[in-house]
Order: sequence, then structure tokens, then C-alpha cells
Amino acid sequence: MAENAQIEKLSFKLRLKAWWEGYDAEEYLLHLNGNPQDKKELPPPKKNTPPVENLPPLEWTEKRIELAQLIWGEGYCGPGGSEYVKSLSKMLCLTDKMSVAVIGAKLGGPTRVLADEFSSWVSGFEISNELVKRGNELSLEADLKDKAVLVKYDPVSDEPFERKFDRCFAKETIYSIEDKPVFLKKIFDNLKNDGLLLITDYCLLNEESMINSDVQKWQMQETTAPFFITEKEMKKNLEDAGFNVRVNEDISEDYIKIISKNWAGAEKILASLSPQDEMDSLQIIMKDAESWNLLSKLLSDKHIQVRKYLAHKK
Repeated sequence: MAENAQIEKLSFKLRLKAWWEGYDAEEYLLHLNGNPQDKKELPPPKKNTPPVENLPPLEWTEKRIELAQLIWGEGYCGPGGSEYVKSLSKMLCLTDKMSVAVIGAKLGGPTRVLADEFSSWVSGFEISNELVKRGNELSLEADLKDKAVLVKYDPVSDEPFERKFDRCFAKETIYSIEDKPVFLKKIFDNLKNDGLLLITDYCLLNEESMINSDVQKWQMQETTAPFFITEKEMKKNLEDAGFNVRVNEDISEDYIKIISKNWAGAEKILASLSPQDEMDSLQIIMKDAESWNLLSKLLSDKHIQVRKYLAHKK
């Protein structure tokens, strides 16, 4: 009875730690706290399974934004980081005279990296009001309020871009746009001649992957509904828009490593939570952990790929 109460009391923290190491919470607790004579020996860890199921998608609240940055780093709410963005952006050949559009800017981490590293003039376009607000606060704190500006922008609207750009970077965002050909043509028309478009995005391995139950589950967990296509369809959409596709590469392995590395620090974050914030924060972390773990599984099983495209406007 006491053991069941302990499992219930520690369920969120214990299940996250046990899940990350590949064990059931119950057997993990017995291993940690069992009597010496009957202390449970852990079997070999099994493949991770999501710790929480059937929770509704999370919106970007102040608390979730704060917790996301503890996982991913200041200015980020998903895989990335300044070194990762710098490495990707080398292909854009940026200078301090160039203007850049970042589509799906989130908290503006990539916009600030490009503005700071290359002194380019960067506009970040993001659909979430909450992320735009906090992202602009971070740009102000970094003394980049004029060179790394975030604006509210709905990619499915008829709203035009503010100007033509030399370069464009779309980081894991086009997958959430249903009419990709129209949007890619819009980007093409708003790039200057000889402009470059860098895309990292989720693509299906093939059409059969769409009926995979885990793919469908991950779709339902996302705040913004994904509209998946295959990498071949993405390449064709880019070419139909007028682009010459120079790079088409699977970067899933690197992406999986980034997810694993960042979430490995979740235990320290849990330990730092104050008692009054603990329950709400734990539920947010567990829900996000479920989604990222499921995505990692889909990437490992190759139902979904993260692909990198570099497209040129002749």
C-alpha cells in the first residue's frame, strides 16, 4: 500500500527518469527502494515508450516557454542552438549587407544568431503571439532589437511579406503548411534574384508511412497540425516554384542526437523546480517529453526524416 502511494506521489518525476533510462516506473522504484533481501534487479533497458498518453496538445504559455528554454537553451523551444544554426547557415553565404527572412522563428534564436554572427538584417516570422512577444524581449536584451526583429505572421494568409529578401531560412515549419506549392512560390517571389532558401523540415519516407499509427499519433499531439509530404514531393514543389535544388540531404541522425542530448538534462530541471510550481511544470515537461520521444522513435524507424534543402533562385 505504501509502495503504491509512493509511486503515485512520485509518478511524474519517477516516470520521466525511468522512461528516459528505458524502464517502467514500478520496477525502477522497486530497484531504488526495495528491501535488501528482495530488491529488484533491473532487466536490460527496453526501447523508450512514451510516459504519458492522450494529453491534449500544449499551447505556448509563459510557463511552457520558460521550461522549453531550460531544455533547449535560451531563445529556443526545439532542437537547434547557436552552433547548430551557425553550421547550417554557412551555406547561405551571408554578409552584413544582406537581409534574411526566418520562417517559423519561434523564440527567435536563429534570427539572433544570424544577426550577431554575420551582422545581417534579419526578420523572423512566427505565428504564435506569445513566442513573438518573448522573442522580441530576448532580442532587446541581446541589443539586437533592430537587427533581429520578430513579427506575427500567418503563412496561410494572403498577407504579403514586408519586403524582398536576399536569403530565407525555414526551420521545421513548412511541414505545418497545407498548400506548400503556393507558399513556396510566395517565398520565391519575395527573394531577390540569386537568392537562396535554406529549409530543414520533416518529410515522410514514403506514402505508406502516412498510415503508420505512431505517425498519426504524433500528428494529433502537435499544436499545429502537420501536413506531411515525401522528400520527393518537397523537391518537386521547390522546382515547380522556380527554384534550382542544390542540396537535398537527410539529417535525421544529427537531429536525434540533439534531442537525446538536450532531454538528458531533464532530471536536473526537475530537481530545480519549486514545490508550488512542480505539478504544472511536470505535466508540461512530461507532455513535451512524450512528443519528442515519439518523434525520435519515428526518425529512428525511418518513417519520418528531417531533411535539409538548399534552393537557389536563378
